[in-house]
Amino acid sequence: MITVKVRVYSALNYYLQHREAHSWFQRQLPAGSSAHKLIQSLGLPEQEVMILKINGARASNYLVR
Repeated sequence: MITVKVRVYSALNYYLQHREAHSWFQRQLPAGSSAHKLIQSLGLPEQEVMILKINGARASNYLVR
């Protein structure tokens, strides 16, 4: 398992649990998970995610390490 630090912005906060909305939080994922898997685990509608950054750089469906 790996731990990733997540921040969701704008209207996407609607899909998060109250304690995770509008702030940084951590999420555990199996090692080798993709950014797509992270988006799914958060319950975010994929078509609504406009920008994704991993380690500060814009990303797409890269592996989360």
